[in-house]
Amino acid sequence: MSLRNTEVVRAMGMTEGLLKRWGRDRNRMLERQVTASDRAATMQSVIRFLRLSMRSLILGLGAYLVIERLATVGAMFAAIVLIACCCACGMAPEFATRSANGCTSGARF
Repeated sequence: MSLRNTEVVRAMGMTEGLLKRWGRDRNRMLERQVTASDRAATMQSVIRFLRLSMRSLILGLGAYLVIERLATVGAMFAAIVLIACCCACGMAPEFATRSANGCTSGARF
């Protein structure tokens, strides 16, 4: 630990109190970091579940339309490709991520 005016702090007998205060603040920060990390993991899991559920529902609907002969297999294949591009690129928050994935057309969706 690096302190300014270490000699003055030691001379005044404040070292123990200063270290207790620093430890308390550090522990509080670590607890809040754990809470934030847990919340972020929960949100990420929920978003992933919703994204995969949406993809499965759309594919199921496409299969149903093909079975009922309201759509062709080619249309379903095209929809699969579009869904894959939208899920991989369209939901990315930054353009750099989209272009890194090789899907620059995701900005149009």
